[in-house]
Amino acid sequence: MPENIEIQIRYEAGRIPANVVVAVIQFVESIVHEQEKRELEVLAQDVEEISGVALDAAKYRLNERSGESILFHAATSGSIVLIGVVGGLTAWILDKTLGETLKEAWAESDLHRRIKRLLGARIGYKAESIAAAIARNKELRLNDRHRLKLHPRVDENGSSAVVQVDVTLDSTETAVRVDSVQRGEVGVTSGSILNKPA
Repeated sequence: MPENIEIQIRYEAGRIPANVVVAVIQFVESIVHEQEKRELEVLAQDVEEISGVALDAAKYRLNERSGESILFHAATSGSIVLIGVVGGLTAWILDKTLGETLKEAWAESDLHRRIKRLLGARIGYKAESIAAAIARNKELRLNDRHRLKLHPRVDENGSSAVVQVDVTLDSTETAVRVDSVQRGEVGVTSGSILNKPA
């Protein structure tokens, strides 16, 4: 049984615009964050001992941490691969929220052990849910020039469930532009691409 979820975003183009990298990261992050919210709802149904006040506080804290569900820790060269882990935001927030309420007794409580066991048992399911949500939205259109196709799958690697998202950029303009930069036909200034003067 996996102990954590790793996210790998693989860009199949050798050179890609920054807005494509950012858009895919934000999209995958939003999917993971939604899964964290669902996980909190499931825990609220399965563990009746969580008070309404603690649950409301946990929901509020989870919403405040939008954009923090994935923690990236590595990147590879060749085809661009960003590697991160799903940070277990729901578990962390619930641990902090209930820990504040129960103080010293929390770490040794049956409720603490039960929540950890329930969340641990759901890791494989959560990874599959993340991949399925990405697959439902497998095509992203950034603008008229950039259309992305996302191909998610789940594998296991040691103690990790790995959600791998292969990203294909469908944009002829980008390929032409990159080729022009390589031939020295354009200059790059402050993040914009300009035609070089003759």
